[in-house]
Order: sequence, then structure tokens, then C-alpha cells
Amino acid sequence: LPGFRLVVVCVDVLRAFDLGVSQDLEGNVLWEYLTKFAEGRTLKAHIEALWETLRAHDQAMRTPNRVQTLTLEMAKQDKKGPKMRTKGAETRGLMPFAVEVAMLMHEQRPNDYTKTVLMCTSAMFDFYMLMSMSPYNAKEGADACRKFCLLYKALNDQQTNPLLWRMKPTLHMFQELAEYSAETMGNPATFWNYKDEDFVGWVAKLARARGGPKQGATTAKAVFSRYRAMCNLGA
Repeated sequence: LPGFRLVVVCVDVLRAFDLGVSQDLEGNVLWEYLTKFAEGRTLKAHIEALWETLRAHDQAMRTPNRVQTLTLEMAKQDKKGPKMRTKGAETRGLMPFAVEVAMLMHEQRPNDYTKTVLMCTSAMFDFYMLMSMSPYNAKEGADACRKFCLLYKALNDQQTNPLLWRMKPTLHMFQELAEYSAETMGNPATFWNYKDEDFVGWVAKLARARGGPKQGATTAKAVFSRYRAMCNLGA
């Protein structure tokens, strides 16, 4: 490919954070709250109350990408560790709420453990915020990443249940991006995978057929024909 260099191959924010460590973090924070802090007799009552709190939070914060529901299975599936089953943009939108929940836990039971949960969640939130600033500060980003990883490891060390706060390879992906790639390539937001994924989804909608043969040639013709119609182009 003309202009291609090996240096452009790098870890992407979508895979490392929004579909990786951020989902693990949010899942663990919400699961901690649901099982140890929430009021009510059953987990079902806990998740329903938390869903109402999340809806109020999203309305107050005007969260652009909101989850449409909240269930126990979204936070933790049977025999698996906590992990939010959300889309990438929804995961990113949930991060401020995860900080709010961590703050609530620390307010209810102020101790070293809840403080570590709050500091860990805040470190990830700080990294997201740094990506929205210009110019991007690579050193502060690397520091936030390292702080998050150390605090996450500290929480892992305190667990008797091996499924909670599990260490996964995505932590190393996070470090690769934040501590190394960002120094040479700049703000990770500039190589975020959303534009490419959004384009693929847009083409898929454009190619959707309501009936008839679904072959490579007919699908391609339909895409070009509909695109010309959108742009008011001639045949």
C-alpha cells in the first residue's frame, strides 16, 4: 500500500479499553456494589434500583451513548468474572457512572479497600479525559495508565475469589498504547477505531436487502446505486 509503514500498526483504544479493561473495571465496580453495598433483599431488587440510578445519572449528565437496560447478566455471567457486556461507545459512556458508584461505596464504608476501588476507577476516567484535551500530555497519560494497572493489581491481590478483579492480557495492551505508542503517535484518540467501524455499519445498512438474491455482485450494485441516489449523482 502506498505510504504504508509498520509504525501505523498499533493497539487501538476500542479494543484495549472500551471492549477490554474498561469493561472489566466497570463490571467489577458494579458487581461489588450490587453484592456488598446495595440495599434490598435480592440481587434482582439491587439491579433494578441501580438501573433507576443510572437513568437519572444519564439524564443529568446528558450521556450521548446510553445503555438501554441493565441486567445482572450484563455485569457478570455464570462462572465468569465480572465484565460489562456493552458496546464500545456504551462502555465509554458508563465510565463516569462507575466513578460515581465507586464514590458511593467509599462514602458508605470508608476504608483502604474502597479507597483503592475509587482511585483505580478515577485513574481510568482520568485517561479518558486526557484524550479529550489538546495538546495531549503523553506523560500524564502514561502516569494514569500505570496508576490504574498498579491499583487494579492491588485489588486482584486481595481477592479470595479468582474470578474477581482478574488480571488479563488487555492490561498489557493498555500499557503498550498509553506508555509507548502514545509517545510517538500522539493522542490515542487520533487512532481510535470508531470511524472505521461506523463506516462498516453504515455500508451494511446501505446494502441491506428486503428480498431477492443476495450475491456479491448484486449487493455491490445495490450499494453503489443507493449511494448515487443519496448524493443525487447520475448513473
